Amino acid sequence: MAEAVLNWAGGKRHLLDELYRRLPAAFGAYHEPMVGSGALFFDLEPDGGTINDTNPRLVGFYERVRDRPDDLVARLRELSGPESAPDPGLAFSETGRDGSAIQSYHYQQRERFNRRPNGEAFDDLEEAALLLYLNRTCYNGLYRENRSGEFNVPVGRYANPDWVRADAVRAASRALDGATVHNRDVAYVDETAEPGDLVYLDPPYEPTSPPRRSPTTAPRGSTARTRHGCSTWRDGWTAAASTSLSATAA
Repeated sequence: MAEAVLNWAGGKRHLLDELYRRLPAAFGAYHEPMVGSGALFFDLEPDGGTINDTNPRLVGFYERVRDRPDDLVARLRELSGPESAPDPGLAFSETGRDGSAIQSYHYQQRERFNRRPNGEAFDDLEEAALLLYLNRTCYNGLYRENRSGEFNVPVGRYANPDWVRADAVRAASRALDGATVHNRDVAYVDETAEPGDLVYLDPPYEPTSPPRRSPTTAPRGSTARTRHGCSTWRDGWTAAASTSLSATAA
């Protein structure tokens, strides 16, 4: 059985039983426009359908998991412990882009992961491996970016972090086989879903204060539209909206 490979803010793996109580007995294709960790998708393992996220690095990760799981696992096995010394054979072994000293292996890999937002050439497989590595070794498993789009979460403190997750990666690859992975606005599903399909909507919560830049679930300015429109997006869909879980989650 597959499971979410990544930790992700707002992930619903602890609410799967509640979600299943709200799902229809039968449906056509499955669509998840704001996938995040994909807890429901991977547990459900639907045949085909679509997943989507506005974070291009997250989408790239799922594409590599689907298409190159063994290569991804091999690349992950090459990485070292987060608090070990930086690798002198790799870039950013001494200083980061801002000239500050690289304190440990984790921070070296964080600099390498941030090639894309800095307009530098990057390798898709390396970026996917580093996303999982940093997710499993950073503080609290958070994904956070600064205003420049750089991942900036510090190292966490773990006795024995597992960043390879070989079995989970391969199981997730099987679950993703046949699924289309999008990096589009959530409204793509207007063009894709058919009557009888299941559209699982897990929108971001409305912030109580101005949010920092975070492209993990929705582009800036679209939160209110996706949250309030999710339950009535289109007639004819079978819609399961996570906002209905608020009373249960509380």
